[in-house]
Amino acid sequence: MDRTQFFDHLGNVHGPLVKSLPECTRYIRKYVQNHTRLPADGVHATTAYRHEQERDSVIELWFDDKQSLLQSLGEPKYQAIVRPDEARFNDLSQLLVLATREVPYKLADDGSAVYKSFDYITRREDLSHEAFEAHWARHADLLLAQDGYRQYVRQASRNLVLSQDENPFGASAPYDGIVETWFASFDDAQRWMAWRNDSRTVLESEAQFIDAPRSFSILAEARPVIG
Repeated sequence: MDRTQFFDHLGNVHGPLVKSLPECTRYIRKYVQNHTRLPADGVHATTAYRHEQERDSVIELWFDDKQSLLQSLGEPKYQAIVRPDEARFNDLSQLLVLATREVPYKLADDGSAVYKSFDYITRREDLSHEAFEAHWARHADLLLAQDGYRQYVRQASRNLVLSQDENPFGASAPYDGIVETWFASFDDAQRWMAWRNDSRTVLESEAQFIDAPRSFSILAEARPVIG
């Protein structure tokens, strides 16, 4: 299956299939498909960390709580209808599934931004999870105080990967968080990256809590399905 066939099935078959089943959607607060954009698509971009080019999509599902998530996955029609369809176009052995808690940044967004970067970040090995999250919160405040950040970024969030004790999948995750950043265009994403790379303050702040060699980035275009 090539990428065109993959996106056709994801957007025109799988999304509508999920949306057609109230037994599943009653648990889902929001569902967004994010289609990755690569140099092969004409998107030549600088990213914060290694630009991962072996993944085709990022799927976001929002739930009110862990119980809603578990009920959705355990719904008989999900198991009988949705899960088999996932196997028709996904390489399920390569899925990276993370349970996170979203912390939105306080930015004014007019709803027009559909281009995103996802930075899958790993904490420095000398930091505890608590210290990592504290550094990340301070870094978010630092970014929000920068005119260059507010000029190009329309929306953003910190997505904290749940600890093994909290994780509904009952396993430790290979990453500690995901930075999700929205832009009005890929050109704005590049302008932000140029600004970031010239900011010693921002780079030094990131280095205090992120293990850059063990982190990666994805560029994508959002396709909302529910919510």
